[in-house]
Amino acid sequence: MNANSDKEYIDARADGLRAVLDERTEAIRDSMEAMRVAVEAKIVSTVESAVSQFVKWLVGLFIASITISVTVITFVLNNAVPKAQPAAPATPAVIIQVSPQGVSVLPAAPPPKP
Repeated sequence: MNANSDKEYIDARADGLRAVLDERTEAIRDSMEAMRVAVEAKIVSTVESAVSQFVKWLVGLFIASITISVTVITFVLNNAVPKAQPAAPATPAVIIQVSPQGVSVLPAAPPPKP
């Protein structure tokens, strides 16, 4: 065998294997890139959904806490101060009757003591 032809044969075989390996490596790299893009899109979608849910619950809890606070404060203010008693009815006016002239009324005698 000729050394030059053997070297050329081995170099050609190595170049062929390199080309096949490069093609396979590139195919694997493209496949992994596609998977990375898909996973990244799924993660972004999940994070956006989680943020949306978090904001929804946060706003709901804020509204509920404000409602409960206003209700409790209203109840406390309505029941903490005792209700004012209605004003006592005014005492009836004293009517003084003047007896007719010449008539005298004697006070009633006290009851006898036993």
